Amino acid sequence: MADSFGLSIWVHSSESAWTTYAKHDFEIVGTLDVNLDDWAPKPPPKEDGPGAIWGHYTFRYMKRLPKAKDS
Repeated sequence: MADSFGLSIWVHSSESAWTTYAKHDFEIVGTLDVNLDDWAPKPPPKEDGPGAIWGHYTFRYMKRLPKAKDS
């Protein structure tokens, strides 16, 4: 529908989905790498073992330009 109106599409992609978006012509226009340990309200569970960390997460901001209408 966005193509029919000539609109670009923007997504804030999850870590596991960005490759799927890329296969459908979305391009990464920005990323934000977050150290989750800086933002977690508490340490990881004790059962994760000593020295456990939450790790990091990369947010990917992606867009797809409208596809040309077939004539």
